[in-house]
Amino acid sequence: MLSEQRRTKRQRVVKSGKIIFGVSDIAIDCLICDETSDGVLVETVTPVVVPLDVKIQLTNGGTFPAARRWALGNKIGFEFVGTRIFDRATITGMAEIYHILQTQGIKQTLLSLRRSRFFDSEEIRKVAEDAEAATLRLEQLLIGN
Repeated sequence: MLSEQRRTKRQRVVKSGKIIFGVSDIAIDCLICDETSDGVLVETVTPVVVPLDVKIQLTNGGTFPAARRWALGNKIGFEFVGTRIFDRATITGMAEIYHILQTQGIKQTLLSLRRSRFFDSEEIRKVAEDAEAATLRLEQLLIGN
């Protein structure tokens, strides 16, 4: 049994992803079993050997540089070691969230940002928090509070 050494408790999830490595970006499909802002636990169909430094691509969640911290059979624990990589999927996701902002407003945009892990970007998180606070204050003023 592995001892618990995580700084933050992981949230159980079930979503697809990819482990990407090498100069030719070899991609191995995986299942994301749980995650935090610090890392993920993935499961592959069969045991695989992956290098220490990889990229983890979360379906609808961006791509992050990661370090393999442990492996046991077909389960591998990764720690994120940097901020989101601005790849084509990230740019597409940003365009989709921009469209939500234009059509559905700030509240739905903030929800979408949280779901897609864009709050991992310090700048986006700060600006979004400021926008949320301003929106709440405006709503209060408009209803007379």
